[in-house]
Amino acid sequence: MGSQTFNVAALAGDGIGPEVMREAIKVLRAVEKKFSLRELQNLYEAILGLKLDRRNFRKKFFLTGLLIDTHELEKDVPHRPGRLYRFNKSKYIKLKKNYFGIDF
Repeated sequence: MGSQTFNVAALAGDGIGPEVMREAIKVLRAVEKKFSLRELQNLYEAILGLKLDRRNFRKKFFLTGLLIDTHELEKDVPHRPGRLYRFNKSKYIKLKKNYFGIDF
């Protein structure tokens, strides 16, 4: 994958510091490749600055239809390999026409 440029608006005093911007860029890059639910949850927790319940996170995210199961597992990880997913862009485009949110 080639180098990508992301334009992200940040206003002075909005509370969005460099650490949040770094995590936001990780999210943008993650949606282009395969990822585990563990990685997705870690990104959400870093951005939101709070710990989320694992079961509820998974359940709520699956209900959105935004994940496509690749039928592959993580490789070379020190824990039990998790399934890998891709971001369902077409579903997201449909959903974003009507604002939706995931309450954690």
